Amino acid sequence: MAFINFLRPKWQSSNVTVRLAAVQALSAADLETLTTVLREDDQAEVRLAALAKFDTLEQLEQLASLDLAPDTRQAVRRKINQLLAAAVLQANDGAGLEETLQRINDPEVLVTIATAAAAPTVRLTAIQGIDDQHLLCAILEQNCGKLPARAALDRINDETLLARASQQASSRTIRRLAAEKLAALVTARQPPITINVAQQEAEAQAVADETASRLKEQEQCDRAAASAREIAAGQTVICETIEGLIGSLAADAADRFQTASAQWRPASVSAELTTRFALACQRFNDTATTIARERETLARLEETGRETVALLASGDLATAEAQLAMAEKRLATATLTNLAAAPTRQRLRDLRQQLQEQQAAEAATYRRRLEENLEGRRAICQQIEAMPQAEKRTTIEKQLKELRAAWEALPALPPGSGAPEMARYEAALAAVHESQEKFHHEQDWQRWANKTRQEELIAAAEALDPESDLERVAGVIKDLQAQWKKIGPVPKEAALPLWEHFRSACDRNFIRCTPYFEEQDQRRLAGLERKEGICQEAAALADSMAWRKAADQLKALQAEWKGLPFTTRKEEDPLYTRFRAACDTFFARRQAHYQELEQEQQANREQKNKLCEAAEALADEPVWQNSKKLRELQELWKGIGHAPRDHEQQLWERFRAACDRFFAWIESQRQDNLAAKERLCQEVTALTAPAAATADFDEVAARLHELQQQWQQIGPVPNELREEIRARFHQPCEAFFLARQQH
Repeated sequence: MAFINFLRPKWQSSNVTVRLAAVQALSAADLETLTTVLREDDQAEVRLAALAKFDTLEQLEQLASLDLAPDTRQAVRRKINQLLAAAVLQANDGAGLEETLQRINDPEVLVTIATAAAAPTVRLTAIQGIDDQHLLCAILEQNCGKLPARAALDRINDETLLARASQQASSRTIRRLAAEKLAALVTARQPPITINVAQQEAEAQAVADETASRLKEQEQCDRAAASAREIAAGQTVICETIEGLIGSLAADAADRFQTASAQWRPASVSAELTTRFALACQRFNDTATTIARERETLARLEETGRETVALLASGDLATAEAQLAMAEKRLATATLTNLAAAPTRQRLRDLRQQLQEQQAAEAATYRRRLEENLEGRRAICQQIEAMPQAEKRTTIEKQLKELRAAWEALPALPPGSGAPEMARYEAALAAVHESQEKFHHEQDWQRWANKTRQEELIAAAEALDPESDLERVAGVIKDLQAQWKKIGPVPKEAALPLWEHFRSACDRNFIRCTPYFEEQDQRRLAGLERKEGICQEAAALADSMAWRKAADQLKALQAEWKGLPFTTRKEEDPLYTRFRAACDTFFARRQAHYQELEQEQQANREQKNKLCEAAEALADEPVWQNSKKLRELQELWKGIGHAPRDHEQQLWERFRAACDRFFAWIESQRQDNLAAKERLCQEVTALTAPAAATADFDEVAARLHELQQQWQQIGPVPNELREEIRARFHQPCEAFFLARQQH
């Protein structure tokens, strides 16, 4: 079975708790799976959990058409009614709600609409769909509006319920109408009363007297007739009072009944009133007994509900399940004709929902804690499995002891759980023990190898005894000492003798190096003095503006510093801090300068780029009048500083190419310009010749002005002919205008 459950999806598990949790984990998108659960699962709580995922009318109505279990079908129908009721209650008016109301077939839902809907027409329509007179009576006890209340009262014919309504209806008018309807029903089922002539005359006289007393306030009624009428009226009131108390749920109903019945005087009333009084008393007592029994039933259910709440709060879900099931069965078999079962039923539903939620939460907590337990065991296994590969093996035993204690400290696993983890744990322990045995064996061999290595270092230290090069002796001793520190442990019994032997050889040779060390001290002192001088030189260069030269000097000082011998850190650190601060100050200033210079060069680059664009625009559409503009661009170029080095040459070549292209075009136009100006010179000569002296001065002057304007529009001519052609044109013009002034 476990293997089959493993192959199945969890929502098909044989375990109800697993199925319930799986269904609760499904989303609304898993409609096909949820529908299968609703149709096939044999547990109501699992089916209800699946139903909770459906939240649209379309989905629920499709479910209602399926072949479902009776309780599931009823739950689907109830949820449809609830959604329809929610839509009705959310509406501000009753427009278009008739069809929705007709689709609701749960009387209790219609009661909610009849008392809570905003529109009176909606409440009235809901009441028309309720046939249960007990529910209609319950509506009258709430404020449902005048017209809906009358409609509900019209549909109540049960005398017990009418008596209840006459006492407990929320509206005074409805209480009066209920009492009148009850009296009419009681009167209708009473046998006809035979009244003799004398009695009729007495009653007529009483009526006449009563009428006269109303018309004439000063007249006195016949005392005997008035007394009889008053007695009959008082006894009638007693009957009406008792009849009004029938079915009453008021706490003082019994006291009021006792008070009213104690006022009855049987000797002075008619047989009809006596019968009416006896019937009313009998009905009141029967109804009171029924109400008391129903109250006791509901009280026991409420007590069971409170006990269930306490059990849920304490976490005793099994006892809570038994209590709640007993209460649900008791309510299902109870007969409640006077008291409303809906609140208690809803209370039990809420408790059932809370119980299911806590059961699901408890199952989830159990699964989570089990998984955390297993995960903790897996983590311990993983750490133990990593131990054979650990570089530091000396602490393995301590770590292993701690991990085994952590394993034992974990909560015990339920039967059937954790077998893979336990097998993995035992295998990991075995692997560590095997690895440690191998490690200790290798350690023994390594200690003997270390002993041999230390003996070699001792021999090397003793070999320095005849060495005369003290610098070499000091260096070799330091190297041997460094190698000794790197050698691992040796057999315990040989460790101290070997160390004493090595230290003795090093000490006596180290003492021989004293003259060398004194010489080194002198060199370090000289180096210290030089470093002080370097600090002063660097401080003098820190504020220098000669960026390249000062940088080279500081770099040279840095190189010199590195070549000087190292002194003690106490002496070295303050000097190095001063030197580095001076270098940092200079190079920070230089960097800021270069950044500023770079920004300036970037600005120059942008300006030169704009000049290139302007020159290219002039070269693309050349006219000789733009020669001056191009020369102005050249002057602007000269006034702009350098652009960044990787752009300067490119920009210059681009600008020069545009200028060359423009001036090449100018040169190509000079011969054409010369020919055009030759034609103008010939025409000017012809206009100003002596033969034309008799012509109209104004006409000639106008033509000469036109020719001068044309002259201005023509570009330059070859430089060697510029003055000659200019004189040929301007001299005749000037002579003409001078002669005109003198004329």
